[in-house]
Amino acid sequence: MMLLCATPLPADSPHPDLLKKIQAGEIEMPYYLKHIQQLRLRGINAPGILPDGCNPYGPGNTPDANYNALAIIVDFSDNVAAVPGSFFDNLLFGTATGTLRDYYNEVSYGNLTIITLNMPSALGWKRAPQAYSYYTNGMSGFGSYPQNAQRLAEDAIILADPLVNFSQYDNNSDGYVDALFIIHAGPGAEFTGSGNDIWSHKWSLVAPLAVDGVMAFTYSMEPEYWSGPGDMTCGVYAHEMGHSVFGLPDLYDRDGTSEGLGEWSIMASGSWNGPWPGGGSPAHPDAWCRYQMGYVTPTVVTGNIYGASIPAIATTPTAFRLWSNGVMIPQYFLVENRQPVGYDAALPGFGLCIYHVDEDIGTQNDDEWYPGHTSFGHYLVALEQADGMWNLEQNINRGDNGDPWPGSTAKTVFDQNTIPDSRNYAFLNTDVAVRNIGPSGPTMTADLEVSPGATFPAPANLAATGGDGVVDLTWDPPSGGGTIELGYDDGSAESYYVVISPPQGDEYFAVGFSHGSAYTIDFATFYMRNDIGSNAMVDVFLVGDAGGVPDLSNVLGSGSILVPGTSTGDWYTFDFTDVGMPAGGVFYVLCRWNSNVMAEHAVGADANAPDGMSWWTEDNGATWNQWLTHDWMFRATISSPSPSGDILSYTLNPLGRKDAMFGQRAELLPVTAAAANQAPAIEEAVRRQQFPAYDYLLQALEGKLPQVYADATFDHYNIYRSTTGGGPYSIVGTASTESYSDFSVSNGTTYYYVVTAEYTSPVGESPYSNEAFATPWGTNSGILVWEGILGAQDYSGAYLAGELSAMGYPVTYTDAFPPSLIGYDAAFLSFGNYGNNYTPFDNAMAVAVQLYLEAGGRLYLEGGDALGYNQAGNNTLLALFGLDAASDGSTRPVSQLQGQPAALTGGMLFSASNQFGNSYIDLYTPNAAAVMAFEEVGYGDVAVQYDGTYGQKTFCFSYALAELIDGAMPSTRANLVTELINFLIGGPGGPLTMYGIQIDDDNNGNSSGNGDGIINPGEAIELYVGLHNLGSNSTLGISGCLIEDSPYVTFPVFND
Repeated sequence: MMLLCATPLPADSPHPDLLKKIQAGEIEMPYYLKHIQQLRLRGINAPGILPDGCNPYGPGNTPDANYNALAIIVDFSDNVAAVPGSFFDNLLFGTATGTLRDYYNEVSYGNLTIITLNMPSALGWKRAPQAYSYYTNGMSGFGSYPQNAQRLAEDAIILADPLVNFSQYDNNSDGYVDALFIIHAGPGAEFTGSGNDIWSHKWSLVAPLAVDGVMAFTYSMEPEYWSGPGDMTCGVYAHEMGHSVFGLPDLYDRDGTSEGLGEWSIMASGSWNGPWPGGGSPAHPDAWCRYQMGYVTPTVVTGNIYGASIPAIATTPTAFRLWSNGVMIPQYFLVENRQPVGYDAALPGFGLCIYHVDEDIGTQNDDEWYPGHTSFGHYLVALEQADGMWNLEQNINRGDNGDPWPGSTAKTVFDQNTIPDSRNYAFLNTDVAVRNIGPSGPTMTADLEVSPGATFPAPANLAATGGDGVVDLTWDPPSGGGTIELGYDDGSAESYYVVISPPQGDEYFAVGFSHGSAYTIDFATFYMRNDIGSNAMVDVFLVGDAGGVPDLSNVLGSGSILVPGTSTGDWYTFDFTDVGMPAGGVFYVLCRWNSNVMAEHAVGADANAPDGMSWWTEDNGATWNQWLTHDWMFRATISSPSPSGDILSYTLNPLGRKDAMFGQRAELLPVTAAAANQAPAIEEAVRRQQFPAYDYLLQALEGKLPQVYADATFDHYNIYRSTTGGGPYSIVGTASTESYSDFSVSNGTTYYYVVTAEYTSPVGESPYSNEAFATPWGTNSGILVWEGILGAQDYSGAYLAGELSAMGYPVTYTDAFPPSLIGYDAAFLSFGNYGNNYTPFDNAMAVAVQLYLEAGGRLYLEGGDALGYNQAGNNTLLALFGLDAASDGSTRPVSQLQGQPAALTGGMLFSASNQFGNSYIDLYTPNAAAVMAFEEVGYGDVAVQYDGTYGQKTFCFSYALAELIDGAMPSTRANLVTELINFLIGGPGGPLTMYGIQIDDDNNGNSSGNGDGIINPGEAIELYVGLHNLGSNSTLGISGCLIEDSPYVTFPVFND
């Protein structure tokens, strides 16, 4: 009987050069990529399992020590091998750098050594019984059996069987051959793109093949060489072994619409890292893959860790797992430190990598998500890219130094307010944060947070404005009010996750539960003592989850229970009968005291919890005290699929001392000095209670909630500053009101600020406000003309500077990019045409341009690659130039540039010199508010004019103005420059800018003061308002007199 197998087939990612050829239209879409959807339906390109449903390896069963692997080399009558078998002896089993054995020895921390009992050279090249074209069948080996790679694998195994004892390659004694490599002659389709070559993959035979008492079933298939004989590298073998031995999934995007993890993982395109042809320095497994392999066990962060030490994962098996309060569910974040060590030396950047994992995703990394793209689907393992560009998801690149933290954008904070953020995939806050990220290095430091800690109301709406030698800050005071909602005594681990949410004065005591499998909630129980002499009703609710707190709008079940007024304590049960919950679902049992009588009720830790742990609630302003309370304790039981038995035994230990408070307590009772800090035990220290026995008894989630002080007493504000966005910050001053002027700054440097509020009673400091930044503008004035970067061509800077100077404008002409553009009336940036895809905007330049335009700057930008070439930072700038998109151009001469009627170029028509033969002129897509200025006839939009939302004016031009050929007016370059400057700043006599205020009381002119610099009653003072117009300064004197001791000054006399 033939067992037809639907085991998935993971394949290697396409070579970077192949993707470029596809995107350029130079070759057709390869068969594998073109038919990915159909192949996926056949089970291709996902992790495979054995016929019994088992994956033989993983965190609990990791291969180590000497591991036998078999490589069979096979050629064909129409595809004869060109490389000796000894080449693969060394590539796979040699000990030098660049071999498969050395790679896995490194990533396993010396625990795994790949060996063989049959060297490829000893087996020799085996001639397949069919031609190569028979197996490829024009479909890269993915056609129907027998004309496919599965049959080739069978034939290779049969050919090698007389020389090989296959039972020696069953490393874990499960009856199956492990790590079977089938190496075919010639190149791979992932390099050539040809359907007549086999695309490297891991698959399985159509049915297990019995050899030497074991079964050959799974295999991987790789090529002999890439571009030519002898250039094969170990990356593809390391990738496929990740599938065949460790059961790892592909983490690139198999449908080609994004990059997945890109060059950051061996299971994505990191298998191609290293010099051309690629694969000689493959990336290490990402933290999640290394965890699945069993070589790293991430530290689960259950409480906030400040100043955590994070060594490079390449040398030390250290990673951190973060989720709300340390809860272990399928969705979480992983943090690792990637450094240029060993094979990781070819990574695109270095620093902390933060991954967002969702193990409930069954589509691997095929379904990308980024803002504005889709609300459906996301990756299994997503890299939280520090620069917030989502380049991997948008298929822009396979990774860059903007991805790790702090990276090229110097980001030192990752939380719910950053871009990207730490919210879950339902866009709800997780309280996960990675703060104070230190410099990239062999050991990095950061604060790892999974709960918000004590929270005080923070200042809001911080704004910063740069002046001459000063940055002025303003903000709004903290908002809030309300009451203390919930708190905890110390940092010990709780037994229960307690949530209190008192709508309209009601107090709810809640406990959250979760379970890994689908289940049915049968009933919930809670423990309570009520000795008040009067019966009371307790409302019980079963509700869903809203991002770590109960969702009161999603009530799954409810009812009430009568609690007798005289009791010594008992368990009370509420039947929720057959409320279904999905796998991994979180739900809460809430109880609400529903009585007008004074009652002893508070929320306490479990009887077995550490002493000193307590919970308190307060809703009417009472002070904090210590007293003896009785406890609420919660249980929830589920049935799956049916109950069995009738006895559940448990012991109630003496209750520990609890510090608690509540608004309905009429009398304070001091804590008794019980032995070992114990309150009196329940009358029956050991109780037996009959419950149905179920297959599962749910345990409550462990966790904490913050202290929220909304009624705390404000004392002062702290002002913090940094020269990098996101910090780290240092305090530079304090203020008692909502403004501050920072004079300890240098002109031309951008500063980033946050403000906190300091409180007394209780003592504490709020979180940071929002971040605001500004650049003191200093002495910049007039018009800046900047001339190109190294390597570009066709500069226009000299021409622009000459024309503007001849028109009478004060021009600063330079090839050194200034640290800030703030203060210039206009800036002309000439990157040069056909920059050969140079990176025109490095981070400092991009930030300077961004700050200038957001401050209302006026900017002309030209150059073939200034915006169109996909480089980090450009997407942030596109909107400031009025662009929805910019695309890299193709090699073609510029024919005619037609000015558009609605733009300053209306009526103009230019041809171009094209002195360098080609232009790679880029194309722009203007947004709805921008105006197309030039259209290259038959090609597209190459210039856009924009009046921006920040008051900025921009003109971006992807060619070089100096290379235009003059025609009849208005089609002359000089006229174009005139129209540009008129558009940007209004021409001579344009807008005036106030640059300073001076008040004189020196008894000269109109003033009658004593010169002490203080406005005294009865003095007349002079006010000088400096106005700036294209480099010329003027002052306007205004005199006034302070009447009596008024806080106001009037100016009755105006002097022009």
